[in-house]
Amino acid sequence: MACEHTPEHIRTDPALLQEFPSRPLEGFDQSLCWNTIGRIFDFTQQLMKTEENWRRCGMADDAKWMRGVIEQLVRVKLDQKLRDALDRA
Repeated sequence: MACEHTPEHIRTDPALLQEFPSRPLEGFDQSLCWNTIGRIFDFTQQLMKTEENWRRCGMADDAKWMRGVIEQLVRVKLDQKLRDALDRA
């Protein structure tokens, strides 16, 4: 109710204000989603564990594909030296 991104008609609704008194809550983004950055970080960590597991299981092509997905998600491109080291692991 106190979030600046909440639509005006919701923030000023008397019934909602009575049931849910306005108080600031940290962690909401502009789309009123909770802890988006933290959830993306956790999801990325899961993908990295999957890539590592696939590599250990001999699924090198799938691990490379997963690495590409991770790079797109976090907008980072690994240098060739690191890519080669991962591929040899």
